[in-house]
Amino acid sequence: MPAINYSNWAFPSNAFARPNPPPEIAQIDSREGNSSATCGSNKKSLPELIANFILFVFPAVRYTFYVKLSLTFLGTGTSQGIPMIACDCPVCTSADPRDKRMRCSSLVSAGGRNILIDCTPELRLQCLTHKVERIDAVLITHTHADHIFGLDDLRRFNQLQNHPIPVYAMPDHIHRLDKLFGYARADRAGDNPDLPKLVFTPITGPFDLFGLNVNVFSLPHGQAQSTAFRLGPLGYCTDVSMVPDEVINAFLGVNVLVLGALRPEPHPAHLSLDQAVIIAQRIRADRTYLVHVNHHVSHACVEADLPDTIHLAYDGLNIVLNP
Repeated sequence: MPAINYSNWAFPSNAFARPNPPPEIAQIDSREGNSSATCGSNKKSLPELIANFILFVFPAVRYTFYVKLSLTFLGTGTSQGIPMIACDCPVCTSADPRDKRMRCSSLVSAGGRNILIDCTPELRLQCLTHKVERIDAVLITHTHADHIFGLDDLRRFNQLQNHPIPVYAMPDHIHRLDKLFGYARADRAGDNPDLPKLVFTPITGPFDLFGLNVNVFSLPHGQAQSTAFRLGPLGYCTDVSMVPDEVINAFLGVNVLVLGALRPEPHPAHLSLDQAVIIAQRIRADRTYLVHVNHHVSHACVEADLPDTIHLAYDGLNIVLNP
């Protein structure tokens, strides 16, 4: 994998800012005792600031120091989003803000670095809603439209950061990205400030990203392939139709597992809710969050029936992981 020089990146004044949840969701969380209700606080203790600075400057120093790794769910819905166009079902017309779901994407934050997992068509809206002001790298699970069609909006972060953004994906997905977004390659965009400047970087095995060990697993997504990631204490596995034993074993010990669970009924390209719960119980993460759900899934109804350590994620939920 080609090396990318991060040494000349400017250290941002807002590097430690964390996204806030929508106020209506924060109100729900406060009623339910969910810790994400306080995720908007930007106050950091001196030891945290020092540790974050160390990880920023010396990414090889992983968890020797206490550095918070946080995860923000920017979108938790399926490929058509919720509400769907021209649908008046109970979920699409629900007043519960947790039933309003953009396409599936997440933001991993550690030591002042933000790693985006997938780049949805709503990326601009997601960043405005959740106050994302920096993206340092992108991980792509697969190249279906709902996971990549926001890549053009990364140009705003190129403008803010004055630096290309690496986009990591498996080699076959890199080939498709180059066909669709070849104009956005940093080596072709030149000095045009209106074009994205991306560095398409093929994943050929485990690699280090800002001090996080990233392990990758190619899994079936119906007839296609999707990439699951393990980033330190986080397992991320969406848009898959099965998870083989060797991947389950590789995910053992994660603090948080993110797992796709499309709907109650079986689907040829996605895990159902029941299938996802079975896999989550085998992996035994401290907390599992289900994503990429469709409009057959009511947040309040399904959440009430899930095991204690398994939850439905929702847009804007922010969690802190244990190293």
